[in-house]
Amino acid sequence: MKLFCLTFFCLSSILFSQKIKIVDAENGKAISGARIILPNKVLYTNDDGFAMVNQ
Repeated sequence: MKLFCLTFFCLSSILFSQKIKIVDAENGKAISGARIILPNKVLYTNDDGFAMVNQ
């Protein structure tokens, strides 16, 4: 039972993490290195245009 709870916790934390993808509005291609300014942190997108938002 402990293994099940631990596995469930790990999977839920991975599955419910939030990702933001930044794309060009004209051609739909991902924008790498974009800076996203939030109230309490600054994020940068990776080569695929994704930035991870951890709450």
